Amino acid sequence: MKIKKVLALGIAATAAVLLVLWLSGVFREETAAAVRDVNAPFGRFAVSVRNLFFGAAESIGDAVAIRAENAELHAEVEKLRARALLLDGANQENAELRKALALQEKNPSLICAEIVSRGEAAGWWNVVRIDKGSDAGVERHGAVISTEGLVGRVVEVTSDTADVLLLTDANSKVSCYIEGADPGARGVLTGMGVQKRDGMLDLMHVVEPMSLSYIGKELNVTEGARILTSGIGGLYPAGLPVGEVVSSSPDVSRLYRRARVAPYVDFASLRRVFVMPATVDARAVAAREGLAR
Repeated sequence: MKIKKVLALGIAATAAVLLVLWLSGVFREETAAAVRDVNAPFGRFAVSVRNLFFGAAESIGDAVAIRAENAELHAEVEKLRARALLLDGANQENAELRKALALQEKNPSLICAEIVSRGEAAGWWNVVRIDKGSDAGVERHGAVISTEGLVGRVVEVTSDTADVLLLTDANSKVSCYIEGADPGARGVLTGMGVQKRDGMLDLMHVVEPMSLSYIGKELNVTEGARILTSGIGGLYPAGLPVGEVVSSSPDVSRLYRRARVAPYVDFASLRRVFVMPATVDARAVAAREGLAR
């Protein structure tokens, strides 16, 4: 009997221990699950904060990278613009040189010269000095042209330089005619200088259109008509392009018409010119002037 009681007690004790162990495991799991469920919102909040932080950091990093890239792109664009300007200048210079070469090939007697100074005290629209003189064959009263048209004529010559009176000077007078018009469409072209404005530099002034006077009063002068040298007077060869008509009206006497003529040559940016041989009449004028002196 005692042995049976001992066995029964042992079995009961073992069962009790197993039951306690089992219950403790269940309770522990339930407790852990409960704690995990309670902590879940905090975990989700922490994850969202972490994601927000990392997302903001990535956005800031992307923004910095984008700004840096934009700065690099802007710098590259500015470089390309600068190169484009240089190329435009080179293309323009090449075009001018091609015109100059073609002009020299057609007229081998032309003397190419560079402008070394402008106007001095007289004003840039009056006289320019070129780097060729009598040693290069430049003569007084020789016509001076550019690739665009008539520039003026030589008025003073030294061995290495020459002064050119420009068409825009008020002392310049050229016999011209209107292309395509009847014989009455001839006149004398006179320079009008620049628009004077008080307190402003001469370089800021705008060249006035030249004046073509003594045109037949009945003549219908159309805007845009080409003006060419007539050759009358002998100082300038006939047929040199001068400019185009911008407007016309009767003169003060009402006996003639007067036309305003815009020159083909951009005198403000003129750099290179070509001196033509003086005509026979021009040499005679120069000889007479020399004797008069």
